[in-house]
Amino acid sequence: GAVFTYRLKDGLKTLKQKRTEAEAAAEKAGQPITYPTPEQLQAEAAEEAPAILLTISDASGTPVRVMTGPVEKGLQRVAWDLRQPAHELPPNRPRGELEELFGDPLVGPFVVPGKYSVALSQRVGGVLSSLGSPVTFNVVLDPQVSHTPADLAARWQFAQKLQTLRRDIAGSLQLATSMSSRLDAILQALDATPAAPRPLHEHARAIK
Repeated sequence: GAVFTYRLKDGLKTLKQKRTEAEAAAEKAGQPITYPTPEQLQAEAAEEAPAILLTISDASGTPVRVMTGPVEKGLQRVAWDLRQPAHELPPNRPRGELEELFGDPLVGPFVVPGKYSVALSQRVGGVLSSLGSPVTFNVVLDPQVSHTPADLAARWQFAQKLQTLRRDIAGSLQLATSMSSRLDAILQALDATPAAPRPLHEHARAIK
């Protein structure tokens, strides 16, 4: 893949981290520590975590991948596997053995060889700002591979069609699952509502 190296002069910190550091400094200096207001605590709880973003674009300037990197101070590295994003988001839990064996691999297709660029930016408080200028690099083909440029172009076009189809199928399955859960909740709500007309019960079960 491609390994990107960057250095942050100062790390990106949340509102809570800034407050606790200020409290620690005040305590060390023997100064009084003021308890945060409810508004401050609410702002800390609702804050989106700061992020470092690496946006990879092709030769035409079209973004092909956005990756996140460490936000801590110092030298950091992020590796790109030369792939587009997967057709769906990874689950919030580790994938089981059966999912790994029989489920779709959560990786996107490889990009075609050519010139690419990566731009570094930070998102703090929901505001995106650039860090430095984009850097260009080349993605080259393994010398042992005998594919022609026409073969690579045809494979890339097929991969884009396949990704679109996989996204549509994954979205349909997620919609069906969420709709089933909503219908279960509707049936429970109807059972908990004694005055609910009987046709509503029948209609909800017919939909399910």
